[in-house]
Amino acid sequence: MAQLQAVVMKNVAIILAFAAFVAFFSTVVHKNRSYSAYFGAMDGQPVQRAASLTAVTSQTCPPCQKVKKHIQQLRREGYMCVIIDFNDYTGPENITMVPTLLYFDKDGNLLFKEVGYRTYEQIKSKLIPAYKIS
Repeated sequence: MAQLQAVVMKNVAIILAFAAFVAFFSTVVHKNRSYSAYFGAMDGQPVQRAASLTAVTSQTCPPCQKVKKHIQQLRREGYMCVIIDFNDYTGPENITMVPTLLYFDKDGNLLFKEVGYRTYEQIKSKLIPAYKIS
């Protein structure tokens, strides 16, 4: 039980650090940006793009493993992405299936949630280039 509590506390600390980083980074980057940078087209419809992405996955889920590879590629490209195991997830969003992708704005507010496998291109199309880490 103590080991489980330690893992949960570690993940909470990571999530809080991530939220603080996103808040700080987005404030620095956002100052001279137009709000039009937040909008793009998805299936012909304008949608708000995400500043960061959290992927909730499972070790035993084959589609999750594919999504993890996409997220790792996006990380290498400098996007703010986090991968959390379903068993370790303690966030307020109701996660019942994996993979689940949580897209957040620059203030850490949930923009939208996608459940199920998404291609690399589908995921990347929702991320804001201005919020790359590097």
